[in-house]
Amino acid sequence: MTTMITSRGCPFSCIYCGRFHIGKRFRARSARNVVDEMEACLEMGIGEFQVFDDIFTLDKKRALSVCQEIVQRDLNLSWAIRSRVDTVDRELLQALARAGCRRISYGVEAGSDEILKNLKKGITTRQAEEAVRMTQEMGIAVLADFMLGSPGEKREHILRTIDFALKLRPDFAQFTVTTPYPATELYLEGLRRG
Repeated sequence: MTTMITSRGCPFSCIYCGRFHIGKRFRARSARNVVDEMEACLEMGIGEFQVFDDIFTLDKKRALSVCQEIVQRDLNLSWAIRSRVDTVDRELLQALARAGCRRISYGVEAGSDEILKNLKKGITTRQAEEAVRMTQEMGIAVLADFMLGSPGEKREHILRTIDFALKLRPDFAQFTVTTPYPATELYLEGLRRG
């Protein structure tokens, strides 16, 4: 098993993101370049890949090209990606499944649209439900990430997030405490509020 980075950059503005140093402009390696690396790893006996892109599916056309390249070369590999619930659709998920993608990590973060708005996540709980359902229908496992203790969150919101995680029925769920990383909007707001 090995890790890969095939693209960098995220145009979104989540207030908690500590990866702003990567930049907002999306920069990606070509599909051929990515799959060349995968093929070289396969030749060394490595058949499983964890792709650590911020959002592998941000550029749908490129993501489809990577999948197509894997299928055309008839590579037998297993890989996992990180994504957003608003950057996948049925066509892309089908292509990922055919190309051996076995798990997608989605940053769901909260079970309340109010808290998602506070986090400037740019998604809704409805989008999360739809993405998780479609992903699992394609036979791809889902890891759903959640944060507890976000701005404006009360006990009722936390319980709603837990209930939402149970409702989604992801294959894996990860809960973390919302952390104000230095220089993030969340951190600076915390300093302003004392």
